[in-house]
Amino acid sequence: MGNAIQHGSFTVERRYPTPPAKVFAALAQAEARRRWLVYAEGWTIHEYKPAEPTIAGAVEFSRFSPPGTDVVLTNATT
Repeated sequence: MGNAIQHGSFTVERRYPTPPAKVFAALAQAEARRRWLVYAEGWTIHEYKPAEPTIAGAVEFSRFSPPGTDVVLTNATT
């Protein structure tokens, strides 16, 4: 299956004085998450399956490619 890197956790540092409720409200919307997690100008989005509804344990999946390459990256976020 190739070389896979699996991470068990990560830390998000708060850099802007935005209330947590406002951040959660934005990330509770599939379109906002797509723009944050998947979309980048010039990249090709092959597949995007948002986690709906936004609940603990829900999985969001995407496959995308950087411009000018045949490389396909995947992201599964729980």
